[in-house]
Amino acid sequence: VIALYNGTNEIEYRNALKISPNPATTELRITNAEFKIEKVEIYDVLGQLQTSNFKPQTNSIDVSSLASGIYFVKLRGEKQERVAKFVKQ
Repeated sequence: VIALYNGTNEIEYRNALKISPNPATTELRITNAEFKIEKVEIYDVLGQLQTSNFKPQTNSIDVSSLASGIYFVKLRGEKQERVAKFVKQ
């Protein structure tokens, strides 16, 4: 996965996946043009699942309960999967 910081507090992955804001405080917005997102999971750096409360109607996931640190968001769709890194403030 190629990650590009575009200078606007969001990270673009291969120009198809966008997560913002990064760093996040309360909510992470996710846009993916490659496939329909069916499930979103957030893991800590130890690989432990922290949350999977994705809201498809707003393409967002609540991260307010997470401690500050580095996390990985895993997007799942039909036969596809992407992983992106983000920072929680």
